[in-house]
Amino acid sequence: MSPEENKTLVSRFVESIFNRGMLDRLSAFIALNAVEHIAILGEETGINGMKEEYALLLLAFPNLHFTVEGMAAEGDMVAWRWTMRGTHEGMYREYPATKREVILKGVSLERIAGDKIMERWANVPECEILRQIGAYDR
Repeated sequence: MSPEENKTLVSRFVESIFNRGMLDRLSAFIALNAVEHIAILGEETGINGMKEEYALLLLAFPNLHFTVEGMAAEGDMVAWRWTMRGTHEGMYREYPATKREVILKGVSLERIAGDKIMERWANVPECEILRQIGAYDR
């Protein structure tokens, strides 16, 4: 796929999976043996682990929304800056719902193979999530 087609794939992935919560569509975007690297979570291998991880995030923040602030592609790589917003309405890690809004900024990088995301890297500032939900106030 061309860099422009790769950017379109990533945009559709973000909109469908995170913004609309359509986890049943994950296999349309992610390769079955894909690998995800997120510092706070370690390495996740396989689409099923990612699906579980995303489901927990969407339970904690059911109105989760990612805004793509910028995107660049070269070859099989797509980098994108994002702002994430959501209200803490469910369990996040060991922290029950606080009804607080969380706003984060981060960067993700996707490697595309064929027409699927094969590898993901994400810079997710979890300490900022915990600060905004009041975990450090306890």
